[in-house]
Amino acid sequence: MFCTDDLHSGDIHKNGHVNSLVKRAVAAGYDLFDVLRAASYNSIKHYSLDLGLWQTGGKADFFVVDNLEQFHVEQVFRKGRCIFERGKACFDVNNKILLDNFSRSPITIDALKVKHKGGLLRIIAAPSDCRMMSNQPAEAAEKYMELKSFIAGVGASFQSPLMTPGFMPLLVISGIKLSDKGLFDGKSFKLIDLFE
Repeated sequence: MFCTDDLHSGDIHKNGHVNSLVKRAVAAGYDLFDVLRAASYNSIKHYSLDLGLWQTGGKADFFVVDNLEQFHVEQVFRKGRCIFERGKACFDVNNKILLDNFSRSPITIDALKVKHKGGLLRIIAAPSDCRMMSNQPAEAAEKYMELKSFIAGVGASFQSPLMTPGFMPLLVISGIKLSDKGLFDGKSFKLIDLFE
């Protein structure tokens, strides 16, 4: 089974995703059909994913690549409908076939203002035209890289300044974290019993 972790939209746009792993495995001499099975069927079955397989009665979830050496994804189909073609989404953004999507009313600048109570306060202001959201993958990746560059330009020293805040609350990140079950030690990977 193939998987990736900790990839950002810019990384995926530039280097690919699981298709890049498929390309490397085939180039290393592994059997094409074993590789394709590891990249698709095995994951679908192992995780009981609600994705269609290439079989009678399946949902027609599949993708088209340019060739069986480079594996550049040209089209992606979900339930038989094209949702991605040559770097651009080919669906209405309100289409309900999207997975794991959400919408949010715009947040005003006033809603983000911080009341200063004395002491030091450093605020990083993003350019007014800096938006992360887009229904076009290439545009979203470009916007991500622009914002990452901007944040680095004002002194952030993190390798991934936009992803770090999202990972910090995860219990598996080292340190002691407060969870809904109590205190959790990320190093020993155990809940801490406060009442022994």
